[in-house]
Formats: sequence, structure tokens, C-alpha cells
Amino acid sequence: MSVTEPLRAGKAALVLLSGPRAEQRVVVDQVLIIGSESSCDVHLPDERVSRHHAKIYPTSGGLYISDLDSAQGTWVNGCRVRDRLLAIGDQIGVGDANLLQVELADRDYQNKPSAIGRLAADVAHDVNNMLAAILNNVSSIERGAERDACLREIRRVAEHGSVLTERLLRQAGERPDSPSPPQPAPPLRRRPEAAASAVLIVDDDEMVLRSTARLVRSMGFSVHTARSGEQAAELFRQRSTEIAAVILDMVMPGGYGGPETFAALRKVDPDVFVIVHTGYAERERLRQMELLGARAVLRKPLDATQLADLLAAATVSATG
Repeated sequence: MSVTEPLRAGKAALVLLSGPRAEQRVVVDQVLIIGSESSCDVHLPDERVSRHHAKIYPTSGGLYISDLDSAQGTWVNGCRVRDRLLAIGDQIGVGDANLLQVELADRDYQNKPSAIGRLAADVAHDVNNMLAAILNNVSSIERGAERDACLREIRRVAEHGSVLTERLLRQAGERPDSPSPPQPAPPLRRRPEAAASAVLIVDDDEMVLRSTARLVRSMGFSVHTARSGEQAAELFRQRSTEIAAVILDMVMPGGYGGPETFAALRKVDPDVFVIVHTGYAERERLRQMELLGARAVLRKPLDATQLADLLAAATVSATG
């Protein structure tokens, strides 16, 4: 099918990328109603989705989406829309937590010889769209235009990017389908005199390290950073009494990885409060971190609210 040929009935499918019904796939061969009501063709049980939120329908001129006066709005590729002609690769936001993508109805990456090329083309298309949205909004902020709206859109784009990487890792078979967080470790037994209020952040990616440090400082903590496990272990030996928590990357090339770094930290303080921060992790390595006593596993990009709660708990434990 040519990319310029209009999408006819039965030629396209909707794939849910996130939300309560993630991985559901629906072929668009008639009018589809998207909404929170159970009778909808695409049922999204989410309080932020209107009962009848939007409809998608095939016409002789292509595939269209129309918002049905929803409270939260309908978004296509990060832009709020009323009526919109859809194309393969378009991403549709419904409410805050549900993301759908338009794909060919006969798509089968695993069985077609062109699988890798088609997947790469789709990824390049999505990444280019996300980069354009981010750079456009950054330029707008630099010019002093609509700062809050720009920041909201940058956040939405980042969330879309996280969904994209999640799908790629699932396709590659490199991430467990339903990763379970480690069970809470026993209560800390830090020395009462250690009035710790600093956070050690360990990540080999400078951009991630810098942005995470900025986020943690905004929460009122002082910050130490390390680009490697060895550097983190040495820094912790010197400053363990002032460090309330460690945010530790799982995969770092060369030298200590996450588990090795965690083990080195525990030699200094067996009760070190470690939050694992990862965008990629094998089940066995996550299990290692659980056995070592990790307090939580947070996926990249970070959930700021969840991180703030964990750091607050670490500080209370460290000074208690």
C-alpha cells in the first residue's frame, strides 16, 4: 500500500500503546467509538476519558478522527484536534494515560522479511516528530512565549518517547512483560547521629545525570554525582554519613554495573537506601538488586512524585 494512498476500511488498525488496555489491537473496518463507557468499541476504563470521547471512521477520502466534545480533549501527535485526517504512524492521546497508534491492519513484524526495515522507519518517524516538538517548544520558551503550554507539551512528548522505547524493548524480548518492583527491605538501622540530607546520583549518561541532579535539587536536597560505579563507591566511602539515598543506574558500560556498585556501597553501609533507576534491565539483574535490598525500581523517565516520596522516606529513616 502506498503511503500516499488514503486509508480505507479494514486497512488500518488501532494499537493501544499505554493505559489499562495496553497492547489491545482493533481493526478499523467501521465507525469506532472510543470512550470510558463499556459499550464503546474501544473501551478505556479511565476517569479522565469521557463516556463517548472520540470516534474514528473510514471514508472514501481516508481515515478520520473526531473529538466528541470530550472534557480532556483528543490529541494527535501532541496537538489537540477537533477533526483530523489520520495516517500510518500517527499517535492519538485520549485523556492523560492512554496512547493509541495507527498501524497497517496486516502488520506483522515477526513474520515479514522487511520487519527490521519497517520497524526502523517507524521509529525514525516517531523520533523525528518528538525531536521537532521538543526543539520547537524549547525555542518558544527561549523567546518567552507560552512557557507553561510548552512545558506541558514537552512532558507529553517525553511520555510518548517512554512508551515507544517500552514497545521496542518488548519487541526485542529484553524486558519482562510485567516487571514487579522489589519487596520493601527491612527498616533501616542507620546511626541516629547521621543527619543525612544529600542524595548520590550514579549514571554514566551525562545528560541524564545532570537533569536528575537538577530535579533532586528542586526537591530541597543537596546532590553528589558519579559517572561510574567505582567513582560512586569511593565517594560513598568518604561521605556515607551525609548521604540519605542513592539513585543508581542499572546498566553502566565497563567496570562496575548496578549490582556490583550496590554491593560496594553495602560494604560501607549495609542499610544503604538505594533506588534503582533504569531504562533497560534484564529480569535476572533486577532480581540481583532485589536480593541486595533495593528500595524501589524506577523506570526512565522518572516519575517526579514517586521519587520525591521515596527521598522523603529515606530522609526520615536516615535521621530517625
